[in-house]
Amino acid sequence: MDRIGDYRQYRLRLARAVARRLVLEHRLSVPIDVEAFCKNVAGLEIYFDPGIDDRVSAVLRRDLRAVLVNASKARVHQRFSIAHELGHWYLHSDSSVANERTVPLAAINELLDAEANAFAAEFLMPAAAVHEFVRAGVADLPALAVRFEVSQEAVWYRLKELRLAHRVRPRAIGNGSPRGVVT
Repeated sequence: MDRIGDYRQYRLRLARAVARRLVLEHRLSVPIDVEAFCKNVAGLEIYFDPGIDDRVSAVLRRDLRAVLVNASKARVHQRFSIAHELGHWYLHSDSSVANERTVPLAAINELLDAEANAFAAEFLMPAAAVHEFVRAGVADLPALAVRFEVSQEAVWYRLKELRLAHRVRPRAIGNGSPRGVVT
């Protein structure tokens, strides 16, 4: 792996570790109430805004200590988007990566979003809980999505990341992945 790839993997591991620490430190259980966590622990208000551009899922407003969430998105999508913005809150001060010399400027936004996604996945679908459910025989993608209150697509990506996808039955389409997910 090249230097930038190594750095990216390091940052993604760090993002997951921060989420894992928060889950353990606050003794959160699945399904994690991300809105209550935002309000009671992070001090962030959540506002569901029907006026947000449909291309935007959520926006973190540090100045307002708030997450503005697209009210037209599905509930599971909103939960992941809130956790994603919570990741930005914990991981990214205004200059956390912008001052790094090891990452080309063009890659910074992509890296920040990848980190926030890694944080959100670990926060809403903790690796230990995913392993526990799979070990207990919850081997159906829709059932896992319901347990974690996330989309099937989010569960599928998490299972692939944890190298557990082969142990779960997706609702298959042509390529053996869940509906709407391209592998």
